Amino acid sequence: MIECLDRLPYELKSHNRTYSDALKIQIRTAVDVGPVVSDEIGLTGNAIIRAARFLDAPEFKQSVGEAHVSVGILASNFVYYNAIMQSNDLIGADSYRQIRLKVKETSATAWMRLAGSYLVWRCISRNVLS
Repeated sequence: MIECLDRLPYELKSHNRTYSDALKIQIRTAVDVGPVVSDEIGLTGNAIIRAARFLDAPEFKQSVGEAHVSVGILASNFVYYNAIMQSNDLIGADSYRQIRLKVKETSATAWMRLAGSYLVWRCISRNVLS
């Protein structure tokens, strides 16, 4: 999994340089943890709702778009502090930046990584806890 996360941004960047705008791929993903239950419609739970709202956050969408990266990752505080920070730097905790999000009824702080570039923070600094 770690190797995939390391390679994916570069493989997508290569793909996106090769193909037209209509075929370019950009991935935004959000990670949270919590109970998930099954109902008549499918799966539900606060973690799923929070992750979906994280994905819809204008701050996240704008940051990914402005940085022109192929992969944006957003992790909840719980995931960041209990998994990413505890990974002995396998996941690159120092490449995440804390941001504030506001979507619908959800106001939260989360941790964002724009994969494939370590210099993107200059162009999006207004979104990082300022």
